Amino acid sequence: MSPSLVRRRTAVARFVCGLLGIFLFWLAGCSPTHDWRELPAADGAIRVAFPAKPLSETRPLPVGERMLPFTLMAAEADGAVFAVGHLEVPAMGEGPSSDEIGAALADSLVRRFPEAQVRREPVTIRHSRAGRSSLPGLELQAENPDDPAAPRLLARVLYRDGRWIQVVALGTPQHLSWETARWFVESIRLL
Repeated sequence: MSPSLVRRRTAVARFVCGLLGIFLFWLAGCSPTHDWRELPAADGAIRVAFPAKPLSETRPLPVGERMLPFTLMAAEADGAVFAVGHLEVPAMGEGPSSDEIGAALADSLVRRFPEAQVRREPVTIRHSRAGRSSLPGLELQAENPDDPAAPRLLARVLYRDGRWIQVVALGTPQHLSWETARWFVESIRLL
């Protein structure tokens, strides 16, 4: 892997983790009960059931030599964070390919976990209307069973209509059950 690609992936990872950290800190004082609501996300590309009213923020993300807008829509419920992030990928010309950007976004989610504790599986993202085509995605699951205070993560990453989308549930085992995390990530429907 070239040094410039490693720097790009590292920058993407720091940015995404930083945004999640900001939302965790900012939302830490709130503790709403789960009040599931289906909302459009990622500029209307998908629909997701959030457990509380989400907040949205867009910041520039360094991708190669460019700064691209990365939008994160997140809600906190009972000490866990539920987020949808997306990044539109314009024609890049020179620089990382769309697949490299997608791999960097996926890797950024699990970089704090030892590789042995990360499970990656292909999944199918269903359309909200019967008979419409589904899309392939990648599911990431990570947890450190030796440290009950360490966060667990369940996420799905997909590419649709020129944008990479991440759907993430993150929280400690005492604040996020696998059932709740799975409910969130499996609520994704293509619009």
